Amino acid sequence: MAQNGNHKPAPNSPAPLRKELATLARKLTRDQRALFASNPNLRKRAGQFLTILLPPKPRRRGRPGRPDVTAAIRLLREFRLQHPEESAAEHWRRVYPLAIPNYDGMSELEQADARQELRERARWRMRHRKRYNTPSTGRRASEGTQ
Repeated sequence: MAQNGNHKPAPNSPAPLRKELATLARKLTRDQRALFASNPNLRKRAGQFLTILLPPKPRRRGRPGRPDVTAAIRLLREFRLQHPEESAAEHWRRVYPLAIPNYDGMSELEQADARQELRERARWRMRHRKRYNTPSTGRRASEGTQ
């Protein structure tokens, strides 16, 4: 329970970790004493910032990305740089066997469905990314100016 009213006992942490944290605290105290003295909330915010930097990190918002779509987008970019003379269709033909799992083991109809689905998903993600990663005008691209 609480020792002197508002402090909880420290959880058992490995000695090297405690030693490194104590060293960091002494260095911050030595280098930033006036700053911490002038702003009592800074101590709490420094602890929160350290917490943010340490693992485990929270997952990004939204659905997790599909590895096949991520791979397809990365490969498309690579092939566009490596083979600028080729058409988009030729780039996609290079991508399919590398991004679609078990592509060679599929029937022609299954391959066609997998190709179409991969193209749609990749195009959707790239279009969506463009829409929400516009230059900072304070607005999303979907919002028009009036």
